[in-house]
Amino acid sequence: MVFSNSVTNLGTAYIIPFKKETENFEELKNQALELSEAEGISTTKYPKRLIASWGAVGIAFNETEEKQFKEIKNEWYQIFTCFENTEYKIGSEQPSIKENGELNFKFNVPEDIDYIFATPVKPNISEYPTTDRIVEAIIESSPRYDTYVKENFNNGIRVHGDEEIMEKI
Repeated sequence: MVFSNSVTNLGTAYIIPFKKETENFEELKNQALELSEAEGISTTKYPKRLIASWGAVGIAFNETEEKQFKEIKNEWYQIFTCFENTEYKIGSEQPSIKENGELNFKFNVPEDIDYIFATPVKPNISEYPTTDRIVEAIIESSPRYDTYVKENFNNGIRVHGDEEIMEKI
């Protein structure tokens, strides 16, 4: 799955709320670190990080609450001071994450949500693959990546071409 600025057929994802409200930057950062660990960005070898060589935890703020987040944004930006985002894209599109760690693709943050995390990755390809190439990569992966794809599909997470991919794997 890749976040993109250039595709017209958008996918579907879920927003999962946190168990408690965030009252300060440290609590927000801890939530981001939990996602980082779940995604494999933060590891035993490299603990408490939001940026890895292959991906990062990005954030999008609800723009209707812009003033409320000024201090938190500044602290978030400090984490990404030396972040290089140029490889977070395919072809000539804009990167899916900005240099300051904010997500850089189109979606609407629901009115009752203050911010959203997502984990853009460096795609390492120059153009979007065909569904046949995606199926081939899933089948060739070790361990097989099909469980992840099937679970996403079964839980309503949608990407371009996923029905055709499901038929072929």
